[in-house]
Amino acid sequence: MSVETSVEEHREKIANRLGEPERLRFPSDWTMSTSWRRAQAAPATDKSWRAIERRKEHGYDHGRPRFGMIYDADGHYQVPGEEFDTVLEIFQLDNAWKSRREIADLDAESYPELGADRRKDRNERADQSEQIVEVRRALARVDEARDWLDQIEDEWSDQ
Repeated sequence: MSVETSVEEHREKIANRLGEPERLRFPSDWTMSTSWRRAQAAPATDKSWRAIERRKEHGYDHGRPRFGMIYDADGHYQVPGEEFDTVLEIFQLDNAWKSRREIADLDAESYPELGADRRKDRNERADQSEQIVEVRRALARVDEARDWLDQIEDEWSDQ
């Protein structure tokens, strides 16, 4: 028996063992509604467009809610959410000709949940950088002192 024949036999055994799933059968008295049949016959893109058109016809909002807004309990209209006050303050600062950095800094102080306190983070990073530089300088002085002591030790050992 060749290797190919053996592989084919095993394939058949696996296929026969697994078989096909049973077909789903509805009861004989089962009927589909006309709207269900019409919806199933329409292409998927038509369904989504029709849903959007229906929402527009009823005057409902559609799409993702704007930042600071959420949908009401019925899912029809956008209403102010938890972040709404933040959005209003950002617009007021923008209307007052504040720069984006100023807005971000003021915003970070008032609303740290929008992102870590950016100004505070920048200042902490600057402080850490200064500390790193100071530690490097101190280590450099220690290395110089060790080198100096090694030279003195070598000179004493030579005498």
